[in-house]
Amino acid sequence: MHLKNKKRGPILLIAVAFLFIIMISAHAFGTVLLSNMILGAFSLRNPILYVLIGLVFGAFILLKFKHMLTHVRKRQRS
Repeated sequence: MHLKNKKRGPILLIAVAFLFIIMISAHAFGTVLLSNMILGAFSLRNPILYVLIGLVFGAFILLKFKHMLTHVRKRQRS
């Protein structure tokens, strides 16, 4: 990590780690809250589960496609 002020490096790292922990906790809390609100949220008969799985796979595929395009463009420039 290249910083102009090296004294802020550890503080920045701690802040990012703290933000990461907060975001994971918020997502876990939201998942528990949604599963309690919607009875049988993780049942395979629930269409909401299929939509959520589709969104996760769709986001994963889009991110991998973006990564692949970036790699191809860098290779073409070389």
